[in-house]
Amino acid sequence: MMKDKLYQDESLVQFYDYDNERTSDYDQYLAIADKVERVLDLGCGTGRLAVELAKQGKQVVGVEFASAMLDVARRRSSLVEWIQGDARSIRLDQKFDLIILSGHVFQVFLTKEDRLAVLETIKEHLSPKGRYIFDSRNPLAKDWLTWTKEESIRRFSHPLFGEVTAWNTIEGDAKELIYSTFYIVENIKDEYSAKSKISFPTVNEIATLVSEVGLGIANVYGDWHFNLYTESSEEIIWYGYV
Repeated sequence: MMKDKLYQDESLVQFYDYDNERTSDYDQYLAIADKVERVLDLGCGTGRLAVELAKQGKQVVGVEFASAMLDVARRRSSLVEWIQGDARSIRLDQKFDLIILSGHVFQVFLTKEDRLAVLETIKEHLSPKGRYIFDSRNPLAKDWLTWTKEESIRRFSHPLFGEVTAWNTIEGDAKELIYSTFYIVENIKDEYSAKSKISFPTVNEIATLVSEVGLGIANVYGDWHFNLYTESSEEIIWYGYV
């Protein structure tokens, strides 16, 4: 993975939660976790979802590679066990009832080898009756075509800086897309920017990897209403077992 300032630079991480509001997938993660006790959140970011799970009485471990994101998570709550680590290689000597990779984090793993390593981590940490769930954008939907300045421009309020304008631009294609994120603090016109690299593996590519690792597949959904995946779906949501 490239060193990604958007997640690893404090000057950019400070905008993350305000630019990324709580979304409807959180409710589904919370519902899936309803009857479980132990949850592993791989790629937990700033910890918003992990904390919500912990407030429901779950024992939650949040693993995040980017130290700047994890610093935000640690300040958010002490209810979660926060661990800095790489989802491809971390081994915790623990088993979990539910393992989640939310927010399309699976897409930051750019190669077949990296994706296999993440799936091996999931398999290693699932309890015998455990479940996993992760999401990836469907490349057939070509969602990245809207990641232009004209279509992605947005504004939000920051508690320290006031009004902030943000937008994205893109380079590349589904195999390896580079998208840039820009923030302008309006009252002082300071600009912050970062380049991020992600991939859009197909449903067949992911299915092959899941099978190769030996994970079971219960369902593949195409949206957060849990309608089954079709070629026109925006999401590829994998839900399965060990």
